[in-house]
Amino acid sequence: MRNLIDIGSKYLKAGDSQKRELISYYNENCVSLVKPSRRYRMKFEDNWCAMFTSVVANKAGLISGQFPFEVSVFEQVKIAKEWGTFSTDLGKVKEGDLIIYDWFTDGTLDHVGIVAEVEGDYLKVLEGNYKNTVAFRFLKRLSPAIHGVIAIEAAPPASGQRIKTLVKKVLQGHYGDGWERKELLGDDYERVQNEVNKILK
Repeated sequence: MRNLIDIGSKYLKAGDSQKRELISYYNENCVSLVKPSRRYRMKFEDNWCAMFTSVVANKAGLISGQFPFEVSVFEQVKIAKEWGTFSTDLGKVKEGDLIIYDWFTDGTLDHVGIVAEVEGDYLKVLEGNYKNTVAFRFLKRLSPAIHGVIAIEAAPPASGQRIKTLVKKVLQGHYGDGWERKELLGDDYERVQNEVNKILK
C-alpha cells in the first residue's frame, strides 16, 4: 500500500489552495462512491481528515468496496464494521491501514489517518487536517487515543472468479448503471460490462 503514502505525502504542509484542490477532487470524484443517502459535498470550513483519506484512496486506484469512502470518521467505522474490516486489535496493523482516534476515550470518533510506517511499538501516521494541514504523527501503537484500525487491502487481481462476483452484483443492482457503474468498478469496468452484455443479449 506504499502508493497511498506516496500520493498522500505530496500534500504535506498543504495550504489553503491545496486544501481547496482536495475538496474539489472529493466533490468531483468521490461523492459518487458514497452511498446515496450520504453523498455530501464538502465545504472549505468542514473537518477534512476523512475526506483526505478518501481522496488519497481514490487517487491510488481503490474503488467502492475496497475503501470506506466518506467525509465522516464515524461513518467510515460503521462501513468497516459492516465489512468486518474494523478491529480494536492493533497487533496486526500495517502500512496503508486507517487509524481511528478517540482523543478523550469517550466513544467519540474524532480523527483518522493513514498508517505510513510500523516500527516496533510505534506508528507513523499520515493525516489530513492535522493542525489544518497534512502532516505525520508519531505515536505508540497502544496509545489510549487510538480507538481502532480499519484494515485496507490492496486491490486483488481481476481474476475470473472476482469478475464473476462483480457481474453478479451488477445484475443484482449493486453498481447502478451508466457513469455511476463505470466509476464504481474502475479498472474492472470493461471486463465486467462485457460479461453483463453477453448475459443480457
